[in-house]
Amino acid sequence: MNRPIPSPALRSSRWPGVALAVAVLCAGLLSATAQKTAPTPKPHRPGDPDVSIFLEDIGFETPQPRMLTSGATMLTVNFVDDTHLLLTYNSHGLLARLPDITADDDDRLVTAQLIELPSGKVLAQTKWRTRDRQQYLWPLTHGLFLLRVRSHLTVIDPLRSLNTPDPFQQKPFLEFDRRIGYVSVSPGGDLLVVETVPQPRLPSDGVAATAAIASLNTQNTGQPQDSSPAPPALQPPPASVFVPQRTEPPVEIRFYRLLRDDDPGKPPRLIAQFAGTLATRNLTRVPATSEGFLDTSKESDHTWLFDFQSHAGQRIELSPFDTTCPPSTFFVSRSEFVALGCQVHDKTKMLLSGFNLRGEEPWISALSGQQIAPYLVTAPAAGRFAFSRILLSNSFYDLENLLPDELSGQEITVFQHHDGRILLKTQATPIQRAGQNFDISPNGLSFAVFHDTRLDIYALPKLTEKDRQQLKLAATAAPEPNDARIALTRVGVAANTAPAPSTAAPSTPTDTVTVTGNTVEPAAAEPTVAPAPLKDQSQAVGDPTPDQPRPPPSLYTPDHPKPPPG
Repeated sequence: MNRPIPSPALRSSRWPGVALAVAVLCAGLLSATAQKTAPTPKPHRPGDPDVSIFLEDIGFETPQPRMLTSGATMLTVNFVDDTHLLLTYNSHGLLARLPDITADDDDRLVTAQLIELPSGKVLAQTKWRTRDRQQYLWPLTHGLFLLRVRSHLTVIDPLRSLNTPDPFQQKPFLEFDRRIGYVSVSPGGDLLVVETVPQPRLPSDGVAATAAIASLNTQNTGQPQDSSPAPPALQPPPASVFVPQRTEPPVEIRFYRLLRDDDPGKPPRLIAQFAGTLATRNLTRVPATSEGFLDTSKESDHTWLFDFQSHAGQRIELSPFDTTCPPSTFFVSRSEFVALGCQVHDKTKMLLSGFNLRGEEPWISALSGQQIAPYLVTAPAAGRFAFSRILLSNSFYDLENLLPDELSGQEITVFQHHDGRILLKTQATPIQRAGQNFDISPNGLSFAVFHDTRLDIYALPKLTEKDRQQLKLAATAAPEPNDARIALTRVGVAANTAPAPSTAAPSTPTDTVTVTGNTVEPAAAEPTVAPAPLKDQSQAVGDPTPDQPRPPPSLYTPDHPKPPPG
């Protein structure tokens, strides 16, 4: 049976009404569904981030866990100032063949983005090509950053250059004939330390060269010598590949004081003032500022002594540290530092303790669990620092061949230094053994950390009146600036004596020096310089002997006793 087809006039008069009814019905159903499924905004709870930036929306690519565990730097986050971040991460892309490529290169692309807070807007972006997988970026002062490609160091100033054609323009800074093995910048950015090793020689045989390159790429994840594992750094090639020339020291440490030349109306210009050279056998993390360095010596099986030694030749006795293992020290400002050691009654448990150059040890924090790779970022203007450590899932591990499932987490704690107050504790994901996956703002009021594909920003508590008073007190204990040559030479063992200025060439090894619990040995035996009396004998003290242990620091008095730990 044929069904009649409505006439055009009938269709035009009937279907609009039907369509309108259907539309109203659908809208009602969608509205009801939306009311049932729309998430209810969650109130901000203590511990929640104040700002979250979803990194996949701006092109972030999650790195392989194996690369992060091996010690490679695959992502970084740094505050440029209090409201801008510099985010970098490994990215994929075609690599053009370059004329200067060498057999041991491991090229990759790194995306760099300048991000505005709190909006999360990307203000500028670029790509860098690095020639290896090791650390390539170091924050300096006032929004400046040090960028490394091979043994070339350049400076970028992305925020001040934002309105220029190239906000990430690289300005030449330092260049070395040797391979850069380790770089560090003191808190406040006043001292740059660059450690170099001889360039490797690859075997001429094709098969051996291929094996050497593979070994170089997988094992180039060493750490500077220290009493406990320090932040992973660049490493000379393995012994089977590394053939140094006899005329070159195994490691050459160069010190540069970083000065700013501020010309009104022009961007600040950074000047590297050469300050000295030290030859050592191993890469060594040096706890130093532009004014002086920390000298560590052992008094007994459970007591280590700290001295601050000015580069100008003065020595200040500081508080001793009760630890059963050689301590690792880290400056957090010009007049404050922390030390990592082992508990006296349980060598498997670690201690983190605060110290200052007034000879006080105001707090001690007991740490639980097996850990490696301690790493710090500081905000000296606020007297704050963030301390990271990687926790292990068991007590047996191979530091050179760690697997991702052997790590149980990367714990980060933000401290107020003068009293050891904990301001924030969180975990970083993914775990990056080299650190640099978190940062604290220059004013100490914001903290940024990676949480998988999200970058979370936390607001830290404001400074209290007591905090401000302690900052002023810490400033009064800061050493006097000096421009003396940096040689890390220990003050003479005889009381009231100090070494005379050395007339040796900059590359000549100095006397044996104890730094962070390790002996930095000279590359070759050299005659020592006879010590000369100090101008200010009140600053000199004699080294302890087994029969005569060092007395308590003279800075303590009955009116100002050593504060109890806690």
